[in-house]
Amino acid sequence: MDKKSAIFTRRSIRAYDSSRRATKEQITDLLDAAMHAPSAMNKQPWEFIAVTDPDRIAGIMKIHPYCESLADAGTAIIVCGDLDAQLKSPDGGYYQFDCSAAAQNILLRAKEIGLDTCWCGIAPEKERISAFAKFFGLPKNIEPMALIIVGYGAETPESDTGRFRREKIHFQTWA
Repeated sequence: MDKKSAIFTRRSIRAYDSSRRATKEQITDLLDAAMHAPSAMNKQPWEFIAVTDPDRIAGIMKIHPYCESLADAGTAIIVCGDLDAQLKSPDGGYYQFDCSAAAQNILLRAKEIGLDTCWCGIAPEKERISAFAKFFGLPKNIEPMALIIVGYGAETPESDTGRFRREKIHFQTWA
């Protein structure tokens, strides 16, 4: 099997080349990929905020404790869920599942087009959700879920060939 696809080669990058930036066309391409993610009942409850302004990037870095590399990367994509648009059930909604699939598509597409990424969680941390909602002036029905750092990596982590674990596979039953 070919293990050279983005699924097998993508890694979270935490050091970026500050002399290069993703273009608006590349960012739009990533968001196009995001919107091709599967979605419960095709509700597509995702919304995205693309941020490249250095002052806005600095503001994000003040409210998220784990995005130090964002300044060098130069681009942030905030994946948000529309609580009103999501498929709802008596026990809750599905936006986080749909938005996670969209975020994964961003990560994989970025790798395919020569960019690097790092997913930094916002949800379910209530204080972080509130801080991002306030910072971006989000309506009540929009909840920020993930921050994706996008840029040109300044590091090349070794491939991780040890993730496959046959013992985690169960056919027909748990046994």
